[in-house]
This record gives sequence, C-alpha cells and structure tokens, in this order.
Amino acid sequence: MSIEQHTARILRDIHAPSPEGDSSAQRLVNACAIETPATGTSLTWSSPGAVPLTVAATAGVAAAMEQLSFTLGEGPQVSCAATDRIIFRPYLADGAGEWAGLTPEALRLGVRAVFAFPLRLGAISLGVLTIYQDAAGALTEPQLGVALAYVAAATALLLQAPGNDDGSLPPVLEDPFALQAEVHQATGMIAAQQGIDLGSALSLLRAHAYTHSEPVSKIARDVVTLTLRIS
Repeated sequence: MSIEQHTARILRDIHAPSPEGDSSAQRLVNACAIETPATGTSLTWSSPGAVPLTVAATAGVAAAMEQLSFTLGEGPQVSCAATDRIIFRPYLADGAGEWAGLTPEALRLGVRAVFAFPLRLGAISLGVLTIYQDAAGALTEPQLGVALAYVAAATALLLQAPGNDDGSLPPVLEDPFALQAEVHQATGMIAAQQGIDLGSALSLLRAHAYTHSEPVSKIARDVVTLTLRIS
C-alpha cells in the first residue's frame, strides 16, 4: 500500500461513525499509536509566532508530555513548530541538555525516543504530529512510511478547520482534549493587568503553574475567577 493509499484509508476510518464518540483528531492519534511503535502520539496546532496547542493526544504518556511541554514551553513539538523541521531523537537520553526541563521528566515517564513531524501545505504551517516511543532506536523504513501517512492524514484533518487570519483558534480545538478557554482568557487578563504582550503573559502563566506544580488550566481558571493575580 502506498503512502497515498494509506492516507486515504486513515481518513476514511477516522471519519466513519464512532460509537465511542471520539473526535476525528482523537481517533487519528489513537490509530497512529497502534500502527507505529509508539507508546503515545499527539497532534498539535500551531501558527507562526504562536504557541503549539494540543488538539488530541493518546491517554497516558502523550497526554502527560503535552501538559509538560505546554507548561515548560519546550519540547519536540515546540522545536518542530519553531524550526519547521522534522525532529528525530531516537536516543532521547543522549540529548538531556536540549530540553533541560522536559527531558528528565520524559525519561521518568518512560519515553526513550521521540519523533515530531511538521504538518504543512506549501508555505502554510498547520501543526505537529509527535510520536513517543518507550524504546530507544530509529524508525525503520516501513515504520517511517506509516508515520508519513499519518502526517498526511493529520494535515488534511487540520486543513478542514484552519485558523482565521486574525489569529483566532481553529474550531478543531474545541475537542475534549483542547486547552480550556480559560487559558486564553487568563492570558489576555494577565497581559492587560501587567501591560505586557500576550506571549509574555502566557510565559508568566506557565511559570506560575510550573513553580506551583499545578495544571495550567487550573491556574488560568483562578485568574479568570479573580481568585489569583499573577505578577
């Protein structure tokens, strides 16, 4: 089966009626984790100058890694989105300094290799598909072919609901795993309170969540409900 045929089959499968009620994005990452040697898979949306935001992730390791990456502001999907290049790290333990905050936690979670693929259509950057492995080692040629079919399918999926020119989030981010609306509202509130740009406000939100060992979504909710003021 060619990559094109495999991609078409993936798209048919994820858009078929689902008794579980999972979104197409969630079904895509679940299927990718089964068809590749992955312990977890995630799909993130990104645009130039924006922080990658999680669309879907498999339960367990991938979900934990997405939360860590968003909190710390570093990781394979962040590097992939920033450089627009494939990130291949078949031996994660050998590059402990690359993502100084995230790598030790990733190793503790059992991640030994990671592969992040940019999702693009021409000059348009859409997001990143990330594969986490619990065993060190490179993808074989057949495994890489399967991964590329999922990259193509994920690109097609995100193209169905692209972001607007004004930078607003695409509708696909309304999936259950999507970041809570409070995160974005809290970022705007912090920016207004501190007189800083949104990127710096989000960095403050992340830093507060990390130093207090709390999920970003909880800290954001506290900001929105005026029970917490971050300075």
